[in-house]
Amino acid sequence: KEFRPVEEGKRIARMCDSCHGKDGNSTRPGIPNLAGLTARYLTDATIAYRDGAWKHDVMREMVSFLKDDDIEKVGLYYASREPVATKEPGKFDLAAGEKIKPACTLCHSDEGIKKDPRIPNLNGQDHQYLIDATLAYANGKRDNVDMTQIAKAIKPQDVSNLVNVAGYYTAQKANKPDTVMPKPAMKTIEKCHSCHGAKGESSTASLPRLA
Repeated sequence: KEFRPVEEGKRIARMCDSCHGKDGNSTRPGIPNLAGLTARYLTDATIAYRDGAWKHDVMREMVSFLKDDDIEKVGLYYASREPVATKEPGKFDLAAGEKIKPACTLCHSDEGIKKDPRIPNLNGQDHQYLIDATLAYANGKRDNVDMTQIAKAIKPQDVSNLVNVAGYYTAQKANKPDTVMPKPAMKTIEKCHSCHGAKGESSTASLPRLA
């Protein structure tokens, strides 16, 4: 049978449409856009929800039955989708947000689009989701050494800064990842390489080509 992970991912991803929107472009405040994120990040994040490393009851229930390779296929599908302009992000000070963004650029880059596929793109992402996700690192619902340290440093009087910088990134044009198939290969796919070759182009007579 032909290996078609993106098409398989599309089939599995139908269950995500009611929350995350068609092609992963959310229309609901607080629900993230999945289009525009890398397959690697989507895979790692979904596994974190499934395994309880990230606390979110609805997400954990929704993905609890998915195996790693199913999750990877869904990630590949959404990474291949074209992100569209996000919905109205709410009230924020764009100029103030731009002044604050250097605090985010070390990891997320000046444009909010990081080449490291493990780090999420921020451009065009839902405004409320960016705020909620940041605060989740502060309250222990998510774990990441760098983000936890940054989020815990946010004082109640500084929340307006978070609102403004989130709004700045929301207002930027979303972009599709440079490549859909991540490099290095993802968790399940890379297991095949030891026998079938780095690109599925086996040179061993007894082992079939996967490419």
